[in-house]
Amino acid sequence: MCPNLDNPTRYFVALKVVFPAANSHAKIVTIMRVNIRARLPHQQASDFRTLPLAVTIENSRGMKANYQHATTAAELLHLLDKRTDLNAAVLDRFREELKFTHAAKLSDVEMSDDVLEQIGFFV
Repeated sequence: MCPNLDNPTRYFVALKVVFPAANSHAKIVTIMRVNIRARLPHQQASDFRTLPLAVTIENSRGMKANYQHATTAAELLHLLDKRTDLNAAVLDRFREELKFTHAAKLSDVEMSDDVLEQIGFFV
């Protein structure tokens, strides 16, 4: 892990310590801030939730990296709802923007290593 040279007290990857129970050991969870862009490859008339999406995930801080991921609207929205701390209003705005403009972006989203690795984004 490299310190941010502009601000020596900040690191590119934030660490959180989670204490699950009194008698168990602490678990370190690595969190990364990412930008998520989703777009519909072309106009389709079927159910919005089953539409294929092209999703680009890029880290929002530090050394630039991005990853292309193919999924569906339902899978992406489920992942964002269950595995991030985004509130319902933000998710609703993202869904509506994607549904009506066929492109949407979320900036500076906290995602754990586990979630990023699950979708194939390795750092």
